[in-house]
Amino acid sequence: LKKHNKSLNAYTYVPYMKNSQKTQKNDVIDETEDVMKIVSMHQNIIPHFLTNEGRNCLEDLEKCVKYMEIPVKAFVNMPNLCEIYRKAVCDGSSVILSGQMGNSTISHGYIDDILYHLFSNKKYLKFACWLNNYSKTVKESRKQALSGCIRYFKYAQDIYANHEFAYKSDNLYLSDKIYENYNMKQRYLDGGIEFTESVPTSEEFYHDNIIKPAMLAYLGEFETKMGLTHHILLRDPTKDIRVIEFCNSIPYEYFAYKGTPRWFVRANMRDVLPVGLLDDWMRYGLQNSDYVNRIFRDWDNAKKIIADILNSRSFENMID
Repeated sequence: LKKHNKSLNAYTYVPYMKNSQKTQKNDVIDETEDVMKIVSMHQNIIPHFLTNEGRNCLEDLEKCVKYMEIPVKAFVNMPNLCEIYRKAVCDGSSVILSGQMGNSTISHGYIDDILYHLFSNKKYLKFACWLNNYSKTVKESRKQALSGCIRYFKYAQDIYANHEFAYKSDNLYLSDKIYENYNMKQRYLDGGIEFTESVPTSEEFYHDNIIKPAMLAYLGEFETKMGLTHHILLRDPTKDIRVIEFCNSIPYEYFAYKGTPRWFVRANMRDVLPVGLLDDWMRYGLQNSDYVNRIFRDWDNAKKIIADILNSRSFENMID
């Protein structure tokens, strides 16, 4: 684009309520500074920072469900995404590039996954060397890390070897009784989706899940319906079939080569992205960090919105 004197609009959600609190010390709740570091390397990128005008996510929930026509998981993020799509169209853009599948493809490489892979395949020397490299970089005790890994990985091996389907939600607002009211196990199994306990992703599990028809069908439905609604083409390069085929064909350990998490991005994009961001392994962007604050701020109105949704005919088949 730069060679043709064309610009690239970039859209980032930032917190509307600046007093949002970090939940963990390594969480980044406002990525403005990081975006500007990238912009400084690419002068034809025009950054836009959006807040959805401070609206809380419940205000647009009914509208988002009408777009999708099915229950949606990402109800917190969707209003902000819709704002980005509307703004992009107003700015004259016809294609939106996203990277929602990046963590599953080119940016895969959580260190526990790859160390578990080496440990399970009895590559103990390489496991020890890569764990040592990782621990030195993040300044963690190598002795404690080794001891913790061995206990954790032996537990994970038992789970994979004797696995029986168990779905445990991490949603604090979801009643446990929902699992009694609905046959959750069979619904997930019918979709070819298995949930394990919190264990590292094995190579077999990774390759199986990256091409799950149920997951790809949902993403395809989201992109199609949202694109048609907002008159824009949604395109995810990290979900390109060529990227998926590449990720499925390489040795699994390369995702965190020599103990570097997300090695394909960190080691191979140093001329594209700021080195300072690539080398900071312990930063985690936290999307919509202020969404609860906005709901609390608007609680009187939020209660009315929830009541209206519960009584809405368009939601009657989706609400328990």
